[in-house]
Amino acid sequence: MLDWEGNFLSALDRLWRGGGIVSVVLFIIAYVIYGSQPKVGASAVELSSFYDGNRTRILIATIILGFAVLFLMWFAAALSTVLRDVGQGTWATAATAASAALGAVFFVWRWLWIVGRAVTIIVVSKSTIKFP
Repeated sequence: MLDWEGNFLSALDRLWRGGGIVSVVLFIIAYVIYGSQPKVGASAVELSSFYDGNRTRILIATIILGFAVLFLMWFAAALSTVLRDVGQGTWATAATAASAALGAVFFVWRWLWIVGRAVTIIVVSKSTIKFP
């Protein structure tokens, strides 16, 4: 039987507080897995080869980045709880609002990025120009 008052809640509390560290580690892992993309003004051949050859790697990095944002928001919720417990309700509200705004920015940025890459892949694959 789980001890809801003691062991389980304290373990959950430790996980919440560790969410910040996990988030940073996941951000770094996603950055390393994704690698470097072609620079602005790259040729169509470079773009085509990058997105065609690295689809799996890009997808994995995107999923890891999503988990990094989730853990960051989880950490911010734990921070907000701790701040409320010590009587700093204003700072707790600010932490909650900042984490929600950051999560929304990451969410929109990632979806715009995914749509942009999908359009690039479709345009390059439907192109009448034959690449070597």
